[in-house]
Amino acid sequence: ARRVFEFRDVCALKPPYTGELLKDLGALMNASQKSCKELFNCSCPELDELTSICLASGALGSRLTGAGWGGCTVSLVPEAKLASFVERVTAEYYLKRDPSLAERTDRDALLADWIFASKPSAGAAVLRGLTF
Repeated sequence: ARRVFEFRDVCALKPPYTGELLKDLGALMNASQKSCKELFNCSCPELDELTSICLASGALGSRLTGAGWGGCTVSLVPEAKLASFVERVTAEYYLKRDPSLAERTDRDALLADWIFASKPSAGAAVLRGLTF
């Protein structure tokens, strides 16, 4: 939980903050993954491998998300590196685990459910007074 507050604090920093924001956020994500693996034992070999591949593919930070124990990862990737990141992670993780994907005509559609980009946003909110 401490890193959640540290992440929030780094995001809220304004000048004269002299750090490199994305690198600092990535370092917090990496530290979180390490503690999930080593202190809380809620990672698994597949997630450890995937986060390592993500970092080697250009992510500044990568960690498990969800409940762990076989969930998924979230990675902080500079937008300029996104296409090569997706290509490399696909090749080094997904295609190595299931080589038959390379021959499938629906490969891109399948992979779109497994590896995709999103942008940071405000997150969850409570909306009142709306009717549907």
